[in-house]
Amino acid sequence: MSSNGNGAVKERQNIEQVVPHSRDAEVSTIGALLVDPDGLLEVAGWLLPEHFYMHDHKRIYKAMIDLHGKGGAHSDLLVLNDYFENEPGMVSTMIGAANEVLTSVNIKYYAEIVRDRAIRRQIIASGSKGATLAFCLTMPITDVIGEYQSEVFKATSDVGSGGLAQVKDATRAY
Repeated sequence: MSSNGNGAVKERQNIEQVVPHSRDAEVSTIGALLVDPDGLLEVAGWLLPEHFYMHDHKRIYKAMIDLHGKGGAHSDLLVLNDYFENEPGMVSTMIGAANEVLTSVNIKYYAEIVRDRAIRRQIIASGSKGATLAFCLTMPITDVIGEYQSEVFKATSDVGSGGLAQVKDATRAY
């Protein structure tokens, strides 16, 4: 923070920015998976649908996992088009993503950016919850600290969990 009065204003403006996300990384992840559906096996162990900020990207990735769980169906445009029947907007989103990606070789890198931004959003949410708790003067400080630590733990414990178990569970269901 700057020592002059303007520094505090700049800090406040930075906080008021849009929460961390990367549209480009999300589009590249979805596009790479459309170009190479087998790439799902590289990222499904740690990339979750909730990690996507954009609602359509979250839905497309979830559909890819669901389809894979239903017998290993490849998530190409034709299969996903059928999955999202009567939703022309989803088809154009997928076509746009597939057209923006030249290769799937960087799928892990793209997906890591998506997850990184999701974890940052979770940390911001836990910080906001911590601030709310701190203002609750009727709550004992030990309870405030305990709940806040729990929030921070939840935000950071998702780092390595999730997706592959979801794919395996979905596969077992069919």
